[in-house]
Amino acid sequence: MQKLIVLIIFTFIFNIGFTQDKPTSRFSIKVNTEYRITPIYSANENPTAVLNEVDIIDFNLDRQLSGTPIGYTLSYRVFKNFEIGFSHSFRYDHVYFKSGLGDIQPNTNLKTAQGESINRLITDYQFFIGKYFDLGKTDLFFRVGYSMMNRGTDYLGVASHKFEDGSINTISSDSHFNFSAYTASAGFVSNKFELGFGVYYTGELENGATLIFDKDYMRVDSEIQQNVIIPFVKLSYQIK
Repeated sequence: MQKLIVLIIFTFIFNIGFTQDKPTSRFSIKVNTEYRITPIYSANENPTAVLNEVDIIDFNLDRQLSGTPIGYTLSYRVFKNFEIGFSHSFRYDHVYFKSGLGDIQPNTNLKTAQGESINRLITDYQFFIGKYFDLGKTDLFFRVGYSMMNRGTDYLGVASHKFEDGSINTISSDSHFNFSAYTASAGFVSNKFELGFGVYYTGELENGATLIFDKDYMRVDSEIQQNVIIPFVKLSYQIK
């Protein structure tokens, strides 16, 4: 992780050395990549599963929320130093563990072995506003926005009950790991390159399911109000 961040920063500093005219178009299109660092949990608790209406789904939240998405950004300079914009990112990443479906109940001393990871294309959408400050060869920017994250993380929980007469009743319930987050970032723009540092702040995680934690080899349903902060480093290049 440290090597990747150093490489991104070096690439940006290297490009500052070349004198080019700043982009003058009000409308811009950028391609970008982002490195999301391991999340920070307000309650110092990392959930290991969720319980929806009928089933327990095992997953790794650190793995699901961190990583390296790629995407594009569309922005428009309403005034010389003020912009509004939209960004869309993609990543192929972990959603849940296949072996966690239907084989464990809450409040037991059994821990499900993590089996095959189910990965999918996960997308995020963000609307933002930004302010620029002219520093000569570079511009300093600050942005705040609202993000709709983890789209494409739907899952299906299934539970079966066998009656004394031998009949089996199967119940299914679908849910997802979607959530929304506020975001704030700051950084520099030079020679069409942009380097930013920021955080996503989720507020209380709400995904239609109860969070479950592993405590002293016990799987426990929790009422913990869990807020999550996801730090990130973002490198962009303006193509228009």
